[in-house]
Amino acid sequence: MNEFRDLSRLPDDPEYWKALESRVVSGLGETNGAIRGGGTAATAPGWWSPLEAGALSLGATALAALLAALLLLPPRAATQATPMLLLTPADPALLALIVAPSPPSIASLVLPAGGRGSK
Repeated sequence: MNEFRDLSRLPDDPEYWKALESRVVSGLGETNGAIRGGGTAATAPGWWSPLEAGALSLGATALAALLAALLLLPPRAATQATPMLLLTPADPALLALIVAPSPPSIASLVLPAGGRGSK
């Protein structure tokens, strides 16, 4: 015997579980022929059965609408791409930062040029 009490109220009778299984399987109805015996789930009718008849025409209509939308788009003009960073020629500090051969130190970016931390 186990040292812990059995707190479960579920029955231990195997006949109870077999009867429950048969009730559940019979309650599934004809929609799942694979469980009921013999048929496959693909042959059983489902909620999508009314939609199957119009699926091909609906798909063709959607494809035609997509092609029409692509053909009716105006042609794109070959314009010059705008640069992501617009430099101001009057800012020598930014220009010196960009054309520098090595990256600046963190201290020079955080502290001002005339501050206490400059060398």
